[in-house]
Amino acid sequence: MSVHSYSSLFEYLKNVGVHMLDELYTHPPTCLVVFRELPELAKHFVMRLLFIEQPIPKSIVSGWVEKGSSALLNDSCKALTDLRIWHSTDSNVSRGSWSLNKKYQESIRISLFGGGKPLLGDLGIVTNDKYSKTVDFLKSYAAERWDVSLCVN
Repeated sequence: MSVHSYSSLFEYLKNVGVHMLDELYTHPPTCLVVFRELPELAKHFVMRLLFIEQPIPKSIVSGWVEKGSSALLNDSCKALTDLRIWHSTDSNVSRGSWSLNKKYQESIRISLFGGGKPLLGDLGIVTNDKYSKTVDFLKSYAAERWDVSLCVN
């Protein structure tokens, strides 16, 4: 078994297999961690594509960036592609469209906006508490304490 040393989360995730990434991307908190570590422009792209179910032409995505920022655009596109957060829907590199990874898209939506299943499992199970208090007991206890507080002076 070989041991690899990675300097960052991205470096590690770039070398993980497709099936492992798909499994990671089904977990909303993991998607949120990856999202928070993305370059700012890449975060912007993810947010703009979050609720779009169809591929977006690359020309439109590049139109979201100022003309002089092509290096920033390329870095963000590379980060999203390397992490398999989005993929090109056409084999043509310059033309074609970008589409978010469906598993990542669903999980990041859940993470950012709520929904999905609870992280702690079923919280609906209520066990009997041997120290449970009734409403009447709590009312009388509060009134008693209030009376004590008023009489202290």
